[in-house]
Amino acid sequence: MGQPDFTKIELNPYYEYGWDDRLTVGLSPFFHYIDQQSTTGGSESNLGLAETEVFARYKVIEQGDWVFSLQPTLKLPSLYTDSSGVKAGRTAMDAELAALFGIGFDAWGEHHFAGLEAAYRHRFGELDDQFITHATLGLGINEQWQVVTEAESIFRVDDRAGAVSVSGQNNYNLTKAQISAIYKLEDGRAWQAGFYRHIAGRDTGAGGGILLSHWWYW
Repeated sequence: MGQPDFTKIELNPYYEYGWDDRLTVGLSPFFHYIDQQSTTGGSESNLGLAETEVFARYKVIEQGDWVFSLQPTLKLPSLYTDSSGVKAGRTAMDAELAALFGIGFDAWGEHHFAGLEAAYRHRFGELDDQFITHATLGLGINEQWQVVTEAESIFRVDDRAGAVSVSGQNNYNLTKAQISAIYKLEDGRAWQAGFYRHIAGRDTGAGGGILLSHWWYW
């Protein structure tokens, strides 16, 4: 028997502020509406603020078109209207340290970029820590359009089997791929639309989704 259907609608405001030429601080909260179908045909829903991230990114080295940075992040515990109901976020805190490498380059008459990230996440409580890798390639089509491809993998430190859960309250492996298009407007704004898909995993549900973002730069 397959896992019951799980639906999540997520609103994710994302804020970055350049403190100076080297330091950037940011905040990324996640507002969730979730619905979990049961094996008996019923469903359960919940609303909450899930796993808000607070981070600081420090530019260690910048040479020409490439840059290397370090980013510590705190992921705060999730808060839901029904504390005993279905959840899509951890109720304990996580702490993460990431190393990021980014480069911009010109090819085929357009500007492009690539990024690599490797992180170690400590999960407070009983769950195992995680290794995380993230790769991004942004290809410029013209002055207004850009296509961005991404791949992210999360690996638990201990490869023991565990219970399947959508709440993050378990040990799991997950690899997902994402592709999106960005349309830049002339007044410091941009639209982004795309979709993602889980392509490999263990002890977590399979799935995918769509994304729609609006960006402001100032």
